[in-house]
Amino acid sequence: MAFPPINIYSQNCDPEGTLAKLLEVVPEAEVVRDPDGGWTEVRGTWKRGWLKGNLKVKIGHQPDYYSGEGWGVQRSGMIGYVSKFPGVEKRRDLLSYIAGLNFSFNLTLDPEPVDSDPRIELAFEMARHVDGILFLPGRMLDGEGRVILDATGADDPDAVVPEHEADVHEVPAFGDEEIVLDPPEPERLVRRLCMIAALVERGFLEEPDVPDAEGTQRSNLESLRQAGALSEAEPDELRWLEAPIGSLEDKEKWALPWLSEGGMVIAWSLGLAELPTYDQQVDVHQLYGIAKGLMAGGLKPERRPTSDIEQLAFQMLAIHWRIREFALDGKVIDFPVYATKAWCGPMDLGLARIVESDLAIGKLPISQAEEAEWKKAGGIMEERRRAIHWVLGHHPVYSENDTAT
Repeated sequence: MAFPPINIYSQNCDPEGTLAKLLEVVPEAEVVRDPDGGWTEVRGTWKRGWLKGNLKVKIGHQPDYYSGEGWGVQRSGMIGYVSKFPGVEKRRDLLSYIAGLNFSFNLTLDPEPVDSDPRIELAFEMARHVDGILFLPGRMLDGEGRVILDATGADDPDAVVPEHEADVHEVPAFGDEEIVLDPPEPERLVRRLCMIAALVERGFLEEPDVPDAEGTQRSNLESLRQAGALSEAEPDELRWLEAPIGSLEDKEKWALPWLSEGGMVIAWSLGLAELPTYDQQVDVHQLYGIAKGLMAGGLKPERRPTSDIEQLAFQMLAIHWRIREFALDGKVIDFPVYATKAWCGPMDLGLARIVESDLAIGKLPISQAEEAEWKKAGGIMEERRRAIHWVLGHHPVYSENDTAT
């Protein structure tokens, strides 16, 4: 496995100045540009002779990553991750710096670092150049290589977070009390599951030539009322359920069936079903059957132990992280090796299938799978993680539960 990428983040967005600096210091620099002329990679080589082999570095730059719609979610996820480090309450400056990040690039080293490696010094020099910080698995470093904070709580008192104007609206408050989750009661799990099943079917009722779509809509609404499940509906959900057939927007028609993935997670948490693999969509007819059985009183749900639910949530995080990481950089990694030293701590790959040392999508490693297939798996994980976080009590409003990686 290649050494994990060294990620550099900064509040100073200066891609062209960064490129100019790289061209000064990277030997035999080769620049790769996109069709619009922006740079996406710089490749360099330090020659050491035939016996030792050359040292290669690739500096990757993806403007869509730090300027796209998902950047705010990424920053929030980073803050949430670092907030769990022991001793983080002493480094609120680190959290407020992360809250204002707007620039990123990374260095990939091949082979792994050696003694007195010039590529490591390059990473520090580039961090100093952009007045940024380095993210490595489980630790953050300043431009001198000193540990600002790591996952064990260790830090170097001389480490410096770059000066910045503190914007702390995203930074969590720290107190002496532990944050206590508030999981919904089993009765509410049942109501939410029934609600999701009705929403999923409502989406499919928009398809052409569905027999008696209006009648099915009325029947589902009445069943929800009788079961007391309409009390679980969020405002948009109630609007979707009551909207005339044929009136939903395309994005709503597309999104509602995806809720089935979260519905089956709730069914699993109640001991009523087993989940398909992370790259296989649920059977919506099975979900309908479970919901009808619950509303008719023919099923006896029993909530699984919280420890089992937490374990599944952690396993889902590993799968979702790998899919999102591949979507960002398209790189092959040795997932089991990387999982032992991931930046979010050791990952639990109990849910993963591994082919050729990477996450499998179908029978192929993710790098060889069809784009539509790994994107589908990403959508599955998005919905299932939202549901399992709600089951664990992360946020009382179902749609507000976070799926950051």
